[in-house]
Amino acid sequence: LEQLKAAREQVSEWERRLHESFKLSERKGELEKALAAARAKIEAEMAQLSATIALIGPKVALIESQRSQLAEAQAELTALQTVETEREVQRQALTDIKEEAARLEEQNKQLKIEMDEIKARLTQLTGAGSSCPVCQRPLDEAHRAEVGEQLKNQGTAKGDAFRRNVARSRQIVEQRETLQQQLTEADRQLRSLAGAQRKAATLEQSLTEAESAITRLTAAEGQRAELQQQLDSGAFAAEVVAQLSEVQAELIGLGYDSASHQAARAEVDSLTRFETQGQALKEAEKGLPKEEARLKKESDRQARLLQQISNDQTAVAQLEEETKNLADLRARLNQASEAFDRLQRDERLARDKVATAKQQLNYLANLGKRRGELDDKLQQVREALGLYRELQVAFGKKGVQALLIESAIPEIEDEANKLLSRMTDSRMHVRFETQREAKSGDSTIETLDIRISDEMGSRDYELYSGGEAFRVNFAIRVALSKVLARRAGARLQTLVMDEGFGTQDVQGRERLVEAINAIQDDFEKIIVITHIDELKDAFPVRIEVWKTGEGSRVAIR
Repeated sequence: LEQLKAAREQVSEWERRLHESFKLSERKGELEKALAAARAKIEAEMAQLSATIALIGPKVALIESQRSQLAEAQAELTALQTVETEREVQRQALTDIKEEAARLEEQNKQLKIEMDEIKARLTQLTGAGSSCPVCQRPLDEAHRAEVGEQLKNQGTAKGDAFRRNVARSRQIVEQRETLQQQLTEADRQLRSLAGAQRKAATLEQSLTEAESAITRLTAAEGQRAELQQQLDSGAFAAEVVAQLSEVQAELIGLGYDSASHQAARAEVDSLTRFETQGQALKEAEKGLPKEEARLKKESDRQARLLQQISNDQTAVAQLEEETKNLADLRARLNQASEAFDRLQRDERLARDKVATAKQQLNYLANLGKRRGELDDKLQQVREALGLYRELQVAFGKKGVQALLIESAIPEIEDEANKLLSRMTDSRMHVRFETQREAKSGDSTIETLDIRISDEMGSRDYELYSGGEAFRVNFAIRVALSKVLARRAGARLQTLVMDEGFGTQDVQGRERLVEAINAIQDDFEKIIVITHIDELKDAFPVRIEVWKTGEGSRVAIR
């Protein structure tokens, strides 16, 4: 019985270890999932960083070229700024010499007046009865000669000053022409100043972005290397790894052995019958007094029976002759006993197998329960995946986008053909095709082709002239703008056309102007930008822009 108790305690211990093993296995599975999720997160971050590096890399590769271009642009800009500074100096010089020329002109006018006065005095002095031009006294010959000499000297001095001014004025004219030529050349060179400034600013911005990209690239590469190191070392989920190691250590330390568990159960089953026999022994000991009395009674009865047996022996001897086949019956009884013993052994083995099967059934039941939970989760994931795939299709280019385009195309096509009909006298027509047959011929693919037809039939877009292509482009763009504005619940108020008339012949331009006038009520403002003079009178209001040496000028006519 003590052995049975010890065996049962051992079975109980194995059952406890089995239960703990199930719990630890579940915990191990959860930790392995957490570890896989952490690894997937790190790998996703690395993929994002790799995409960032791939995007930034080309920008960084161009930095030296951008620096060289910026240096050239800055050199060009510095040269132009020097020209601009010199132009201001030249303008000031031109102003100065203009003022000097005006001043010299005034001086010569005054000198001319003074020389005329001196000439008049000399004429007066040579006449008879002349008087002193200062004191008005009559002059003698000596005094007249002295005064005449003084007047001639004054006239000569003023004439010299007049001639110097004339010579200087001629120099000023030459300098003014030279400065004007220099200013014209400077203005010509400075026409590219704004473009050079924009180019330098654009290159500076691009270089700044590239240098910033270097910083971001270095940071991204460092982060990716750090994440890779975490993956390689397993440090990205240190706590989870530590817990997983603890669980694995606990599983190993638990020391559960299925074979030992089954052996303990078999031992309990084999010892159980001794427990039954022991219980029967205890019951027998309790009834011993009664049995002793019964034994005495039976002893007396035995004595009587012995006598009876003696009497019967004679009868037995007589019967032995009649029971000659008893040996054969005993042999058969022995065979039956041996068969019974074999059946008992088979029964014990069967019980052992049943115990093992029960244990396996319990384990399989737990696995079945776990599988049911996983099947439920798998079904949820499949349902979510199906929904996401539907959403992917719905929001992809073949979903809502395609439906919106298909619903808008007839409206765009109608608007474009109305306008194209006005411009071409109903000669040209456009049609949009959203599907075409695949090269394999067994399916159709999504597309957006523009088919253009005229009195010669349908042709590819590239086969139309520049003027025809412009009219088609104009009609489609206006139609698209109208439809988009209408879909947005707004009104398209402004239409801007920048050039494009140069590709049209005279009739084409007239048609285009007629089309613009025909749709003018659809817009608040229509702005046409052109350099063609004959079109300037086609519209009621003009904003004219022209360049001068002082800069651009604007006038509204």
